[in-house]
This record gives sequence, structure tokens and C-alpha cells, in this order.
Amino acid sequence: MDQFGKRFEKEFQKMEHAMGRMLRNMSFPSMSSVTRHNWHPPADVFETADEITIYLDVAGIDPADITVEAKKNAVTVSGVRPMPDRQGISCVQQLEIDRGRFSRTIHINALLDVAGATSSYRNGLLEIRLPKEKPKKVIISAL
Repeated sequence: MDQFGKRFEKEFQKMEHAMGRMLRNMSFPSMSSVTRHNWHPPADVFETADEITIYLDVAGIDPADITVEAKKNAVTVSGVRPMPDRQGISCVQQLEIDRGRFSRTIHINALLDVAGATSSYRNGLLEIRLPKEKPKKVIISAL
């Protein structure tokens, strides 16, 4: 390759690097702890004859920062995943982990006994167990 070609290739690589840095830095504020939009943690929902079990992927979040609200036919989980310590960061190479406030409402096609709801957190998974409401027998009175 001639001198011009080598110089052109070097300048192109510098420009490519600068553009990559600019684009990565543009996305950094959108992932900060002051985001304007909520993200939604992935969830799995399982049903048995007696209960609904929900698993949410909330890795990196202190369980004290998670709120679970159960209603008769829906569960809402909300909280905050903080940004890591940013001291010494000079360039962001990649941002894939959602940060900031989150909220996820899962609608259930069954009536839930919210008084019997339990939850636990282990290895980044939040497990919520919700017993189904038992059907009530209605006594028919004779007139």
C-alpha cells in the first residue's frame, strides 16, 4: 500500500474510533439513574392448580429497593437498579444492562389470595408466589 493509502486508512480508523466514542457517550445519559423512562425486567410466570409463581430477573438490585404490590388479578414490581460507581471512567465501551427506575405489572387471569402472597430473592431472581383464591360456595335458600 502506498503512503497515501496508509495515511488514509489511519485517518479513517481515527475517525471511526471517534464516532464510536461519540455514539457510546450519547447513549450513556439515557442509561443513568435519572432516566425519564422505566425499563421492564424479564419475567416468567407459571400456573398450577393452586398458585401462580412469578420470577423476575432483577440482578444487581438490593431487595430493600424492590416493592411488590399484589392485587386480586395483577402484581406490580418496581424499584431502582443503580448505576455502578463511575469514578475513573473515561469512555463507555458498551451499555446493555438497563439501569434506573423500573416497573413491571403482570396481569393474571385468575383471582389471587393476596393475603397469602410470599416473595424471596436469590441469585438475582425475585420469586413471587401467589395462591389462587378458592371458589366460594353459595348456599341457595328456598323461598
